[in-house]
Amino acid sequence: MKITYFFFILICTISYIQLILKQKKDVQILQTYLFNCHPDLLLEKYPIIIQDQVHDIQDLFDSIFKYQYITKSFTISKKKQVTVNKNKFCVIYNTNKDEICLTLYSNDTPIEIKLLPFTVCIIPFWWSYMVDTNGIDIYKLNDLIHFLLYGYFD
Repeated sequence: MKITYFFFILICTISYIQLILKQKKDVQILQTYLFNCHPDLLLEKYPIIIQDQVHDIQDLFDSIFKYQYITKSFTISKKKQVTVNKNKFCVIYNTNKDEICLTLYSNDTPIEIKLLPFTVCIIPFWWSYMVDTNGIDIYKLNDLIHFLLYGYFD
């Protein structure tokens, strides 16, 4: 009887992990303003561009991402390097005074985006990105599943 429960829980867990890690087959970029951005929008698994200027990125983490991650790491972008996002979310924050060119890739389809100063792009799991400028702030957010499967090695 106990082994039946164990296998039931194991099958449910594996199904849940596959559902979370499943990538969308179509390509869309969502553009929104801060007042329209909510946590449910993050679950769409599409890149999100927040067009309002964000002057304190921590406010964004404390509101929209409040219950979406357990670990957060910070890196600085390297120019012209394609990076695959193996985290639940990758938040690219343009702190430069000039706009930058951000190229997103999904299923090898390149999409070029101009990211204005102090705006944010949220990139979901398995999307790739390339920044044309050095020194852009990149925050990597992981939940428990992404951290255990991919984030620990990133």
